Amino acid sequence: MLNEFTEDKPHYNTLSSIVRNLEEKGSVAHEAFGNTLRYYPLISKEEYRKKFANIAIMGYYNYQ
Repeated sequence: MLNEFTEDKPHYNTLSSIVRNLEEKGSVAHEAFGNTLRYYPLISKEEYRKKFANIAIMGYYNYQ
């Protein structure tokens, strides 16, 4: 994932925290290969977009 960034690469710990949070929320899972972890999606991009949009809309109307 880190190699996908061309400029202003985020710190490794930042990416690790993001991926760990996504895993806790059930969006991704991982396979272990020795000391290496390979992450893979559990939901499609479309499902994630719908979920994010619903959360954003609910948050907007609850806080207005």
